[in-house]
Amino acid sequence: MGIMWAARNAFMAAQGRRPHDTLVFLVCWLAMLCLWGTAGRTGELAAPSPALYSAYRQAWVLASLTTKNLPRNTSSLGGGKRRISIHRSQTPKGFRATMTRSKVKLELIANESARKTTFRKRKKGLLKKMEELTTLCGVDACAILSSPFEPNPEVWPSPAGARKVLSRFMSLPEEVQSKRMLNQEAYLRERVRKTTELLEKLRKENHERELTNLMYDILNGDQSLEGLDMKDAMDLCMVIDKTMYAILRRIDYLKRMENSHGEGPSDGPGCSADASA
Repeated sequence: MGIMWAARNAFMAAQGRRPHDTLVFLVCWLAMLCLWGTAGRTGELAAPSPALYSAYRQAWVLASLTTKNLPRNTSSLGGGKRRISIHRSQTPKGFRATMTRSKVKLELIANESARKTTFRKRKKGLLKKMEELTTLCGVDACAILSSPFEPNPEVWPSPAGARKVLSRFMSLPEEVQSKRMLNQEAYLRERVRKTTELLEKLRKENHERELTNLMYDILNGDQSLEGLDMKDAMDLCMVIDKTMYAILRRIDYLKRMENSHGEGPSDGPGCSADASA
């Protein structure tokens, strides 16, 4: 009964599809054979388990989606390379793709053949981006690529176009030329400077949070001032002054609201919720 049930579902699911969708029928028959093998091992001929039926349904939906946009006069198997794209909204609900693109490691590729292939792919992508930049933004740009894999340097868009852009650049004053010019060393130095500034900013914010928590612990009696050095004590005084200033601003705001409206105060600017507490 289980085999007949699987064959019936496969036949009914295949109805409405084109007769040449070979891949769809192969998936159906493969799922049926899996059910047959499971039934043979367990000695049962009942309906398959929900997990196996769910896997069968996902395989059927994916096969249907991949053959959905194929030409009517070709077969689903063979016939040369085809590029099939599936939109995210067309994938089955609950289906997750397990293949993720790994991060490229920025170092010299040891294998010469792989390095040559990577160079060709990256060069094609770079020139495509250059074309998009000049077309969409209306800027003048050129590229000169020299590599050990090609006897002559490649010039984009053309030698005459590159010569025109370079002549225009060389006609600018020297300070304008070098204003935003970066080499590898200058680029890395700028990245290090920005990262250092961000790290210092985060350190100051964390230190201020620690002192704020210490201030509240001292007010609650959970901590004491013993053990603080001169620097931490001075920083704690700055945090206390900042909190007191916020509280005074809040009090002044509440008084002005009470005098102007003659009713209960409402929330407004002045200080944070922690400071008002």
